[in-house]
Amino acid sequence: VLAVRASGTRVMPGTIFKGKRVPSPMLNGCYTFTAPRAWVDTRLQGEWLNIVFPKVTRGRKRGLIIWDSCRSHISKGIKSHCRAVDVDMVVIPGGMTSYLQAGDLCYYKPFKDVLNNLVEQWKDGPSVEYTSSGNPRPPQPAVVNEWVRQAWKCVDEDLIQRGLVRAGLFGGINDTFVARHDV
Repeated sequence: VLAVRASGTRVMPGTIFKGKRVPSPMLNGCYTFTAPRAWVDTRLQGEWLNIVFPKVTRGRKRGLIIWDSCRSHISKGIKSHCRAVDVDMVVIPGGMTSYLQAGDLCYYKPFKDVLNNLVEQWKDGPSVEYTSSGNPRPPQPAVVNEWVRQAWKCVDEDLIQRGLVRAGLFGGINDTFVARHDV
């Protein structure tokens, strides 16, 4: 789970692992969530919102979140949760994330490139364990969280700012990605 603030700063990343539902601990610099299918659901999304938009620090100010139309983002449960915690939602329509989502425009690819390099180094290194059939065992959650944290730290905040401008959140309309395309 990756997110940025309007200031261009990174929100601490989150990871989702398959397992019994347990409280979300912090592990190696990442919020760590568990779900029966290792997929985001309404409960997990609500937990994440409570962490990222704490009412205590906002006081009477409303929050704003801009995200894609993933089913868990637009569920009735999340909509009511956002209303209850004074967070307004803006949903990028389906098929438009590659034009309007800052991460898609600028920083997801560099993040994934660094993450893939870390995974490949692990596969080639001595710490990987193999099953009896010769397949690598999945790494421990702490190892995965360390990779995610390192990769997220490698994303330059200038790149994040550029993504916010290209998505149309700052600057003029002519600076946006969508203004340069027939969409």
